[in-house]
Amino acid sequence: MEELEIFSLTDLVGKSELQSLQDSFSDATGMAAVVMDASGEITRWSNMTAIGAELIRKLRDDHNRLAAKYVEEAKQSERPVVFESYLGIMEFIVPIIYNGKYFGTFIGGQIICEHPSEQQIRKFASANGFEYSELSAMISKMPVISETRIFSASELLFSMITPMVEAGFHRVRIAKSGEEARESMSGNSAESGIARKINRVVDYVKHVETGCEHIKSAVESSVKAVDSTDSIVKTIENSSTQLTLIGFNASIEAKRAGAAGVGFNVIAQEVRTLANKNSKQTGEIEHTLNGIKKSMGDISIQIRGLHTDIEKIVDSINDLSMEIKGMDDSEN
Repeated sequence: MEELEIFSLTDLVGKSELQSLQDSFSDATGMAAVVMDASGEITRWSNMTAIGAELIRKLRDDHNRLAAKYVEEAKQSERPVVFESYLGIMEFIVPIIYNGKYFGTFIGGQIICEHPSEQQIRKFASANGFEYSELSAMISKMPVISETRIFSASELLFSMITPMVEAGFHRVRIAKSGEEARESMSGNSAESGIARKINRVVDYVKHVETGCEHIKSAVESSVKAVDSTDSIVKTIENSSTQLTLIGFNASIEAKRAGAAGVGFNVIAQEVRTLANKNSKQTGEIEHTLNGIKKSMGDISIQIRGLHTDIEKIVDSINDLSMEIKGMDDSEN
């Protein structure tokens, strides 16, 4: 679409909307994030880590070259890219692309899949002008996240920003068409039929803007739901550990109690209690996952609704064009 070339990212999605999406994503995943375009940072960093800030400050040129390499890869593939920067620190690139045009990038991460060894930290510190103790302390505070979760989170962010850009493009294009129609009819207030159609275009535009707000809310709900799922999974993991310990104690008790088995009633009750707890948590996971599906479904519904509105707007604008052409022909 040639029309896309005249728009920047912030023409289509406001800075506050980008910041809100980014902050929600970072809060849910524990990852740092920022939005950038060719001119630099658009948003403020979310969850910037101490080591991330130091690496960018001390190794800025090298870090920029590394990031630029993977930004180019993401642009070419039109998909998110996850890569390792220094000391096992993982980063992600999420391209913001619509209809083949690259608008900018979500870049971030600053997390690790596992802690580097003392030897690796000492070697890196010596080679790059860091104090070992300070570098080690900063690394120890970094979030530890599985590589699978990093990929999933970057794909989720990609799936959220794309419909926001699409909706924003349709909104500004429609507003532009409506304004052009108004200008073409200035001084022709007697043409009440055309005036009504212009007002109808404006009403549709307002409806599209409301739809964009609904999309934003649905996206933020999805990210929060992902965070909720993670905490529930951790609870179940803890419960499983407790069940293992109780089972171990039960085997000891069996040998010691002999025929009497006095302690088994207590142990069996504990096992049943934890089993019930796991069952409840499993139900909560199902509820949360259904919430995620519903939120993402809401996004799809909103996009479909926007497309319907856009078709109505296009029809209205076509009617305006035909009537204007008819007026010009009658004058000639």
